[in-house]
Amino acid sequence: MTRVLALFSGSLASRTAARLVANHPAVDAVSLIHFRSPFSSDLDDLRELVRAEWVGTPYRTQSLKREYRRFIEPAGGFSLRSACVNCRLLQLARAARYMQRIKADYLVTGDRIGGHGVEREDLAELTVRAGLEG
Repeated sequence: MTRVLALFSGSLASRTAARLVANHPAVDAVSLIHFRSPFSSDLDDLRELVRAEWVGTPYRTQSLKREYRRFIEPAGGFSLRSACVNCRLLQLARAARYMQRIKADYLVTGDRIGGHGVEREDLAELTVRAGLEG
């Protein structure tokens, strides 16, 4: 049985990536995870979207609000690029732990190369640092 965990924000990119994987013949099950930040707002709208488009699909939300303080008030000074990279690492590390818990084989992110200041090299490095290599 092939299980996939998809990072799900409700954006077109995350919806498309999750749906493409869900429709793949080798995939037996997809679970969705959404990370809430201080900037998240329409959580109820997102839940409704999941209920409408992903009937019966496991869906979980986790708050990252407490961890965001590290990015806003870093010891070495604030950098938007650094904050984006560190935030993505936090999300990937949390997703890796949840993957182990649900015994998922793959993680789908829907990341767009160059989107939000994260480049291909950054994603490759973050994958290794989060324990998701391979």
